[in-house]
Amino acid sequence: MKALMKNETRGALISIVDDEECVRESLSSLIRSVGYKAEDYDSAEDFLTEGKWDETACLILDVRLQGMGGLELQRRLAELEPGRPPIVFISGHATERDQAWATQRGAVAFLRKPFSDETLLGAVKESIARKRRKGEVRPKVCPLCHESLGVAGAPEFEDETLRATVTDVVKTVKPGWTEADGLCGRCWSFYHGLGRMIAVSRNAEGKHGEVATLREGR
Repeated sequence: MKALMKNETRGALISIVDDEECVRESLSSLIRSVGYKAEDYDSAEDFLTEGKWDETACLILDVRLQGMGGLELQRRLAELEPGRPPIVFISGHATERDQAWATQRGAVAFLRKPFSDETLLGAVKESIARKRRKGEVRPKVCPLCHESLGVAGAPEFEDETLRATVTDVVKTVKPGWTEADGLCGRCWSFYHGLGRMIAVSRNAEGKHGEVATLREGR
């Protein structure tokens, strides 16, 4: 396995963020032993300000850190597209909610300590492959939440009034947005539902106004 990884990925930069020095040293040694380059940081803040996040082929990131946590760093990096590196989370104390959040936001793997060298190196290899694919075909990202647009398109609008309402609502959040810019499936679902609520509310107000007018006419 080591020989194969050396041949395929020699020189790839792997960044490590963990506030335990012994963990950083152990992981750096393992990473270098299979032909990668390794740089380590003891805080998320240091990686953001000093790290080569645009060059990093894989970020090995602890969930619980002093100061900014790993999940917050993941969110910050998502805003830096297209330079966001694939992330492999490691943790000894993370909750199921932490794991679900990290995975939903695109983490390649979520490894609980202690984990084997083979498991970590397999996740690193997948991260490098994902980074390479992103470089070849850069995916569009949602302009609101910065996640991948995926394959989900716009929902079916019941009428043009609802379409206009949804568009107006999104533009209050992202001025200048057009439907051609797209949204991820989750954002489409949220704003489509919100637009329908607004449309129903406006329709109800209109009906009340018509009733009041009829009463005044009598």
